[in-house]
Amino acid sequence: LGDFLCACVYPQHGSHTGGAATCTLDECTIVSNDTAVLSPNMTCYGATFAGHGHQTCRDPNTTEAGDWVCECPAPSHGSATGGAAECEVDECEVGGNADVCVFADPPQDCVDENRTAENDWACVCHAPASGRATGGAAACVLDECEGTCATCENNACGA
Repeated sequence: LGDFLCACVYPQHGSHTGGAATCTLDECTIVSNDTAVLSPNMTCYGATFAGHGHQTCRDPNTTEAGDWVCECPAPSHGSATGGAAECEVDECEVGGNADVCVFADPPQDCVDENRTAENDWACVCHAPASGRATGGAAACVLDECEGTCATCENNACGA
């Protein structure tokens, strides 16, 4: 007596001899035989971002259902509960892109205004110069007459 085994029903895990089992459910380990229904792990794995790899599935609480999380691969950032995450990466923080701008002649700022798209970072010239280039150093232009022509005598700025 007392040697009976209580075992959890799949997809839960756990067993106990002589009493009720404590069952856990790591939703990221569930395998779906239905090709129309993706398991949480396959939902995350199937979501890639900008060549940075697959998202990973994590179940923060194995005693609750529906709380699994997809997390973005480094260097991107983002996570979502119950589905694929929208990943973001600041391309000025990776791959030496900021150095391209900072060490340009003249030095420039690196900007990435759309962090969900790739290859859209740009170098932007410091004011009062103007210029912008996507994916590389900009050709900065400084027109000293721009905005000051009203002070030029005899229309020396050519306006």
